[in-house]
Amino acid sequence: MTEKNESHGKLRVTEEDAVWWLLNPQGERFVSIGANHLQSDCWLAPYNRDEMLARYGQDLATDQDLFNPQGQALPRLVSSVLTQLQELGFNSLGLHTYDVPASFYGEQMYYLRAIELVPLGSRFRFGEQRFPDIFSEEFESELDAHLSRLTATHAPQARFMGYAFSDIPRWYFFGNGGRGSYRVHPWVLDLFNQDKQSAGYQAAMQALGHDQPSTEEDSDRVMQVMVRRWYELHCRLIRKHDPGRLIFGDKLHSPHLVPDWFLDLLKECVDVVLIQWYTPIEDQRETLLRIHQHTGKPILNGDSCFGHAKAPKQSKVKGYAVASQEEVGLHYAAYLDALMELPFMLGWHHCGILEQWDGGKRRDWEINENGFMDPFGKLYEEICGPMQGANLRSHQIHQHSGS
Repeated sequence: MTEKNESHGKLRVTEEDAVWWLLNPQGERFVSIGANHLQSDCWLAPYNRDEMLARYGQDLATDQDLFNPQGQALPRLVSSVLTQLQELGFNSLGLHTYDVPASFYGEQMYYLRAIELVPLGSRFRFGEQRFPDIFSEEFESELDAHLSRLTATHAPQARFMGYAFSDIPRWYFFGNGGRGSYRVHPWVLDLFNQDKQSAGYQAAMQALGHDQPSTEEDSDRVMQVMVRRWYELHCRLIRKHDPGRLIFGDKLHSPHLVPDWFLDLLKECVDVVLIQWYTPIEDQRETLLRIHQHTGKPILNGDSCFGHAKAPKQSKVKGYAVASQEEVGLHYAAYLDALMELPFMLGWHHCGILEQWDGGKRRDWEINENGFMDPFGKLYEEICGPMQGANLRSHQIHQHSGS
């Protein structure tokens, strides 16, 4: 048996008989079957707000019509949602759990938290926002203070798994456009446009040897130095404030595009490789095996789903598109069953709990969630039947995956 991160009283990962597991402080093995987006704007959208206030209490919102985490209504809402999730076989809340204080769920559900001092992923607007100088003393000081606050909140929680850094940061180019018009990464260009005395400019110059990056090779050379600084700084400060806690690194988008030099760094720095990947398992197996073999680390899919838009309430939804609600359920079960047959996978966090309709105000994305509850909390049986079955058998399937 191989164990990593053997800090007393904290979750860790273990490899037993060629199968990887999460291990809680009581020594119980588990895989993380989670759901994302427990957040106020899903439950307080224009189309369901009045019913939610009537059901859980008017103080779910303030007099200014803002979410109120201090009222008596929120514990009732969270208790109801957690009961439904646990009955469906979920044991975790995913990275995208907003607004709701961890004290409301940290004794009942496993969860992880993104540090995300600066958003570097889909919400970052290239050409409009300045990248941080991650080499500077100022950035290190800000991250140190930010982690001090985060660890004070989450370290005491019984089921806190650990820290991710940022949500799908653009360290490498992904998506349909690939590099698009960017031969040189905008962050690299931004470093060279800083004051020549800045720490970022000096680090970039040392990596490249000249101050006019113009090729993909120039860009990648500087990016490797930047990513190493990002990972080593985050890991050092996490271990300072919460030693022994699991480190998940960034949630990585399009993992089939992750370059080998990035995998080398993950091998050095993280306990678990955290990914986001919205495709069927047939498209993933080869890449997942490559990542595990290169890094020697277990993998958690922290964000994906299958989606079906239901007109006229939804014009588009998140997820890998399928033809019907019934297919959403069938694809969910088939994906999780197959994922758990891979001995190095630690679980899956489904993207969305509560379905959204057009007109909602999700803070972080313009596309609706394809949840397994309607906006009023009613379960979709055609999804939840197969979902519950797969969730409940996931441990048993994984237990035999090494044979």
